[in-house]
Amino acid sequence: MNGTSINELVSARDVAKYQTDGVVALRNVLSQSAISELADALAQNMQSPGPWANEYAANSKQGRFFDDYVNWARFDAYTTH
Repeated sequence: MNGTSINELVSARDVAKYQTDGVVALRNVLSQSAISELADALAQNMQSPGPWANEYAANSKQGRFFDDYVNWARFDAYTTH
């Protein structure tokens, strides 16, 4: 995304869809290497959670919902992408 303005990535239609639906898929915004770096950072984050981490599933049969706050300073990929 370096050097690309938000207006080049997000169209007026995307904004309208987000305002209507509350979600929009922005495809090809991140490179595959950025996605890999972020996936690695997330795996590290889950292995070494911060003080505000939480697991929200009531039991292991429900799957996993992991949440952690204020990690951009702990993992470089969170600040560079």
